[in-house]
Amino acid sequence: MQQAKQAPSQPVEEVENKPAVAAVAPKKVAELDMSPVPVSPAVEKTIQTAALIGKRSNTEFLQVNVYLRKTTMNKAKIALLQRMDERDFSELMEDLLSSWVSQQTPQSAR
Repeated sequence: MQQAKQAPSQPVEEVENKPAVAAVAPKKVAELDMSPVPVSPAVEKTIQTAALIGKRSNTEFLQVNVYLRKTTMNKAKIALLQRMDERDFSELMEDLLSSWVSQQTPQSAR
Protein backbone atom coordinates (compact mmCIF):
# COMPACT_ATOMS: atom_id res chain seq x y z
CA MET A 1 0.00 0.00 0.00
CA GLN A 2 1.37 3.43 -0.96
CA GLN A 3 1.52 6.24 1.50
CA ALA A 4 0.31 9.68 0.56
CA LYS A 5 3.10 12.19 -0.02
CA GLN A 6 3.52 14.73 2.72
CA ALA A 7 3.33 18.41 1.92
CA PRO A 8 6.68 20.20 1.95
CA SER A 9 7.54 21.97 5.17
CA GLN A 10 7.92 25.33 3.39
CA PRO A 11 5.37 26.78 0.98
CA VAL A 12 6.21 26.42 -2.69
CA GLU A 13 6.29 29.64 -4.68
CA GLU A 14 3.92 29.69 -7.64
CA VAL A 15 5.64 30.57 -10.94
CA GLU A 16 3.73 31.89 -13.92
CA ASN A 17 4.19 30.01 -17.19
CA LYS A 18 5.06 32.83 -19.56
CA PRO A 19 6.54 32.05 -22.95
CA ALA A 20 10.12 33.27 -23.40
CA VAL A 21 9.18 34.86 -26.72
CA ALA A 22 5.99 36.43 -27.90
CA ALA A 23 3.57 33.92 -29.35
CA VAL A 24 3.17 34.29 -33.09
CA ALA A 25 0.28 32.70 -34.86
CA PRO A 26 1.60 30.21 -37.42
CA LYS A 27 0.90 31.11 -41.02
CA LYS A 28 -1.08 28.82 -43.21
CA VAL A 29 0.76 27.32 -46.16
CA ALA A 30 -1.31 29.40 -48.57
CA GLU A 31 -0.11 32.58 -46.79
CA LEU A 32 3.60 31.81 -47.13
CA ASP A 33 5.63 33.60 -49.78
CA MET A 34 6.87 30.75 -51.98
CA SER A 35 8.30 32.90 -54.76
CA PRO A 36 11.89 32.08 -55.71
CA VAL A 37 14.61 34.24 -54.21
CA PRO A 38 16.41 36.25 -56.91
CA VAL A 39 20.05 35.20 -57.33
CA SER A 40 22.78 36.98 -59.25
CA PRO A 41 24.04 35.27 -62.43
CA ALA A 42 27.46 34.70 -60.82
CA VAL A 43 25.92 32.91 -57.85
CA GLU A 44 23.68 30.88 -60.17
CA LYS A 45 26.72 29.73 -62.18
CA THR A 46 28.58 28.86 -58.97
CA ILE A 47 25.64 26.78 -57.77
CA GLN A 48 25.44 24.94 -61.09
CA THR A 49 29.18 24.19 -61.28
CA ALA A 50 29.37 23.17 -57.62
CA ALA A 51 27.01 20.31 -58.37
CA LEU A 52 29.19 19.19 -61.26
CA ILE A 53 32.65 19.30 -59.74
CA GLY A 54 32.15 16.70 -57.01
CA LYS A 55 33.66 13.24 -57.35
CA ARG A 56 30.27 11.65 -56.87
CA SER A 57 28.90 13.29 -60.01
CA ASN A 58 32.11 12.86 -62.04
CA THR A 59 31.92 9.78 -64.26
CA GLU A 60 35.72 9.39 -64.09
CA PHE A 61 35.43 8.37 -60.43
CA LEU A 62 34.13 5.13 -58.94
CA GLN A 63 33.15 4.67 -55.31
CA VAL A 64 34.74 1.62 -53.68
CA ASN A 65 34.68 0.11 -50.21
CA VAL A 66 37.73 -1.33 -48.50
CA TYR A 67 38.47 -2.75 -45.08
CA LEU A 68 41.25 -1.00 -43.20
CA ARG A 69 42.40 -1.35 -39.64
CA LYS A 70 41.03 1.48 -37.49
CA THR A 71 44.51 2.39 -36.29
CA THR A 72 45.80 2.65 -39.87
CA MET A 73 42.90 4.84 -40.94
CA ASN A 74 43.21 7.08 -37.88
CA LYS A 75 46.96 7.53 -38.43
CA ALA A 76 46.33 8.38 -42.09
CA LYS A 77 43.71 10.98 -41.13
CA ILE A 78 46.07 12.56 -38.62
CA ALA A 79 48.95 12.63 -41.12
CA LEU A 80 46.75 14.24 -43.77
CA LEU A 81 45.53 16.88 -41.33
CA GLN A 82 49.05 17.65 -40.12
CA ARG A 83 50.38 18.06 -43.67
CA MET A 84 47.69 20.64 -44.42
CA ASP A 85 48.25 20.23 -48.16
CA GLU A 86 44.48 20.00 -48.74
CA ARG A 87 44.73 16.47 -50.11
CA ASP A 88 41.91 14.24 -48.93
CA PHE A 89 41.91 10.51 -48.26
CA SER A 90 40.48 9.78 -51.70
CA GLU A 91 43.33 11.64 -53.39
CA LEU A 92 45.88 9.84 -51.21
CA MET A 93 44.45 6.46 -52.20
CA GLU A 94 44.42 7.50 -55.89
CA ASP A 95 48.10 8.50 -55.70
CA LEU A 96 49.12 5.30 -53.91
CA LEU A 97 47.18 3.02 -56.25
CA SER A 98 48.39 4.84 -59.37
CA SER A 99 51.97 4.49 -58.20
CA TRP A 100 51.51 0.80 -57.44
CA VAL A 101 49.85 0.15 -60.84
CA SER A 102 52.64 1.91 -62.69
CA GLN A 103 55.17 -0.30 -60.89
CA GLN A 104 53.23 -3.43 -61.90
CA THR A 105 52.92 -2.49 -65.57
CA PRO A 106 55.79 -3.56 -67.84
CA GLN A 107 57.92 -0.73 -69.23
CA SER A 108 56.60 -1.18 -72.79
CA ALA A 109 52.95 -0.80 -71.73
CA ARG A 110 53.51 2.54 -69.99
